[in-house]
Amino acid sequence: MKRRIQLLLLLGALLALVLTGCAAKAPDGGGTASGDSAEAERQTQQWIETSAKKQDGIQIEAEAGTQVSGEPSGSNLEAAPPELVQKAVDALNYYFDVTLDAEDFEIGSRFSPEEVYEGDLYKANTTLFFSSPKNREETGYFNGEYVTPEYIVSFLENGEIKDIYLAGMNTVWEDADRPPTVEEAKKITRQFLLSKKLSAEEDIELLGAAFNNDTSIAVIYKDGRDGAIVVTVDVASGKVDCFDRQSRGRAMRWITPIEAGSGKG
Repeated sequence: MKRRIQLLLLLGALLALVLTGCAAKAPDGGGTASGDSAEAERQTQQWIETSAKKQDGIQIEAEAGTQVSGEPSGSNLEAAPPELVQKAVDALNYYFDVTLDAEDFEIGSRFSPEEVYEGDLYKANTTLFFSSPKNREETGYFNGEYVTPEYIVSFLENGEIKDIYLAGMNTVWEDADRPPTVEEAKKITRQFLLSKKLSAEEDIELLGAAFNNDTSIAVIYKDGRDGAIVVTVDVASGKVDCFDRQSRGRAMRWITPIEAGSGKG
C-alpha cells in the first residue's frame, strides 16, 4: 500500500495558472493558510515559498492537511482524469523538454470555476499538481529540499494551457556560467514565446521586466487586449522555468515594488 504523504495545496486560482508559477517567491498580499495546527500551517507556507516561488503578483490561498494516498482524497483535491494527466505530461515535454512518467508522482487536480483576482480573464481553469514522494521520503512531508522536480500545470476551459510552473529544477539543471541580465532575460523569454508558439512575432509587445526576487527575473508581455503573459527566467541556470497567462493588472504586480505599509510585514 502506498505510503500516505501530505500534499500541501495551492488554491487552483493561483495557477488559475501558475508563476510559474515559476521559479519561486510569494505574492504581495499572499494568501490565507488554514489548518488544524500551527505545524500544518508551517508546512503549507514552506511548500508555497519553495514551489510557488513567492512571486510578486500571485495571490495564493493554501489549504493544509489534505492527505494523498494513491488516489487523491479530500474535498479540495480530486483524482486527475487520465486524459488530462497525459495532456499535462505532453505539455511539460513540449514547453520545457521535461520527460516524466506519471506513475512516479502523486497527481491531484483542482477545478477553479472563477478567478479570485481582479478582472474576468482566464477565470475558469483546472490545475494539476505533480508531487513527488521522493521529496517527502525522510519526513513524510516536504521539508524544503528537493530531490527531484515537481510541476504544476493549468488548463483553461477551452483546453488551452494557462500556465506551467517548474519547481526544484536545480536538481537537474546546471548553473549558467554567469547570471543573466534583465536585457538577456528579455531575449530568452521572447525566443521562448516564439519557439513554443505562445505568441506570433508581430503580436509580441513587451510590458516590462525586472528581478522580482534574488532568484528570478520576470518578463511581462501583452496577451490579447486585456491580458498578459508572465515568463520567468531562473537566475542560476538562465532558463525559463514558468509562464502564466493573467489579467494585465495582476501580471504587472510581478515587477511592481510593494508600497510601504502594504502587503505582509
